[in-house]
Amino acid sequence: MLASLGGSRSKPELRLVCGLEKEAVGLLTNATEEWDNAQAAYSVMAEADARREPTLGLDFQAIALWHFARAAQYFRKAEIKFLEAGKIQTRKSAKLAESAKSAAARAERAEREGRTLGSRTEVNYGGNSR
Repeated sequence: MLASLGGSRSKPELRLVCGLEKEAVGLLTNATEEWDNAQAAYSVMAEADARREPTLGLDFQAIALWHFARAAQYFRKAEIKFLEAGKIQTRKSAKLAESAKSAAARAERAEREGRTLGSRTEVNYGGNSR
């Protein structure tokens, strides 16, 4: 393992760490966009439910679920990239580990939101349940 070698890092190692961090930040950006899309779809779903439009509500529920799943995937990938970078760059390993932990927590939240949304009680509109 490179992190166990002590001393300064070579230029290729530093470039790799910078590349991994850059990838992780890009993945976090993608994850945040997916999270925002999921929240928007969820809002439209709630509005459709309030207007008693179950078909539209189900459509946007599926869209929200898809975006929550994508957000979780991106957060998980970012977590892995931060951990990989931390194994190489010992000086920044604590910061990178914290970034990985944060990405993992956000992935767990996206997964939880998706599970909650996927298992939500179906609304009954005058005897017609969805």
